[in-house]
Amino acid sequence: MRVLLDSPCPDFTQRNVEAEQQEPLTMTAVPLTLRVSPGFSRVQYSKYLLVLRPTYEMLPPSNICSSGQKDAAVPTSTELRQIAFRHGQAKKRNNAIVALLSGALPGVTLTFYFPSNWERWLLGLVIGLLWGNAFEYAYHRWLLHRPRSPLGKGHLEHHAHVGTPEEPEHVSLGKSPLHIAFLFASNGTVVILIDFLLGLWMAPGIFVGWTVYLITAEEIHWRIHLNGWLPPGLRFARSYHMAHHDIPNTRYNVFLPLFDLLLGNSGLRGRKVTV
Repeated sequence: MRVLLDSPCPDFTQRNVEAEQQEPLTMTAVPLTLRVSPGFSRVQYSKYLLVLRPTYEMLPPSNICSSGQKDAAVPTSTELRQIAFRHGQAKKRNNAIVALLSGALPGVTLTFYFPSNWERWLLGLVIGLLWGNAFEYAYHRWLLHRPRSPLGKGHLEHHAHVGTPEEPEHVSLGKSPLHIAFLFASNGTVVILIDFLLGLWMAPGIFVGWTVYLITAEEIHWRIHLNGWLPPGLRFARSYHMAHHDIPNTRYNVFLPLFDLLLGNSGLRGRKVTV
């Protein structure tokens, strides 16, 4: 008996009883071909199915096989980008909240305990912004681009997913809120120790400045990759940073190339790399 199927998602719950009585129905298992976008491995795809299963269950019925098997849901490129966008936005928001709690809040709190004044506070704010720019350069160049390291492997995903539907998921500069908290704890310990030993009393402003820089850099980095609006003075940052994705061994600052200029990495050198 040969059964002709009119749709790619047959409903085997309704059978032709009369035909079954005349001739037994034989079914052949057909392997399911997953539509995986470029740069998105089957292992990663499986992880998305496990993590985002509740989201997939909310997908339109037109994208879900009517056989009643929810596991057969396969997101389209547009749906996958929407899911990645929501997850990327949530990660960016959570990183900003943790940065405020780990940086700005301690900075404001220390203001009431350190014998400081507004001049030292403003000077500390400027130092905090410069510290953020220097840390961004060093962290990006010597840790994120370190071959075969855990941080390097994670950053490679960011480079590999540029231009793919999964790009928003990998735009965030901070791997997780816990990672952001650790960065503030490690840097903050050094700042407080130096500030206390030298009697500078500028730690409150430094904490706030570093927080402002990190949140700003993350937001601008997001807008660069997702073609968001940038103020007139920062529109050059899009082409500046995207050149880093063509030639990864240069332009390590995202939008304010102070240490790129100081250390001679603001120009384009080397070969264009296709990830």
